[in-house]
Amino acid sequence: MVADVQFWLNNPANNFGWLLQGESENIPRSIRRFSSRKDLARYPQLTIQYTTIPEPGAASILILGLAALACKSWAWRT
Repeated sequence: MVADVQFWLNNPANNFGWLLQGESENIPRSIRRFSSRKDLARYPQLTIQYTTIPEPGAASILILGLAALACKSWAWRT
């Protein structure tokens, strides 16, 4: 999906969209409707949910730095 959208952005003249087809096209009343932004009554909406990751605190960075320094000095001695 991401590759298709990136391709469409890079090549707008080749953006023909997707065709969504049900498994069985001969069942009556199995049609599905997908609206576009031009359909003001039923325009689609994209909802993105995300969780932020807190930044590491200064103490965490200090501890990691000291651990890296200790590993480096230990490796230098051996």
